[in-house]
Amino acid sequence: MRLAKKAFEDIKEYLTKPLPGSSCFRKIVLTICRALDHPLGTLLVQKNDEGFEHAIYYLSITLIGAESLYNTVEKECLALVFAVQKTRHYLVGQTIRVISRVNPLRILMTKSRSLNSRLANWAILLSQ
Repeated sequence: MRLAKKAFEDIKEYLTKPLPGSSCFRKIVLTICRALDHPLGTLLVQKNDEGFEHAIYYLSITLIGAESLYNTVEKECLALVFAVQKTRHYLVGQTIRVISRVNPLRILMTKSRSLNSRLANWAILLSQ
C-alpha cells in the first residue's frame, strides 16, 4: 500500500510541475479543458515536428463551496479562465485553440448581453 501511495505522489508531483523550456513559440498551443462535478482540469499541448502531441503544462483544481454549484457551461468557462490566468506566460503571443465539451469562448464572446456578472467578468478577462 505504501508503494502505491508513493507512486501516486510521484505522479502527482510530476504532473503539477511545469516543463521548463518545452514550449515552442512558433507552434499552436492546444488548450484542452474538462470540467466534471467537482474537479476541473486543463492541459496545454503542442505538436512536435513529427506530429505527436506533448504536454507543456497541466493544471487542476477542485471546486468547493458555491463553485461546485455552477452549471456545465460555467464550469467549462471557469476551467478556461483558470488556465489562462495560470499559464499567461505560455500563451502571450501564441495561436491558441481551445478543445472543450462546450465552446466557452463562443459563449463568452457572442452572448455578452445575456451573461451574468461572473461570465461577463470572465469575458472581459479573456478579451485581453
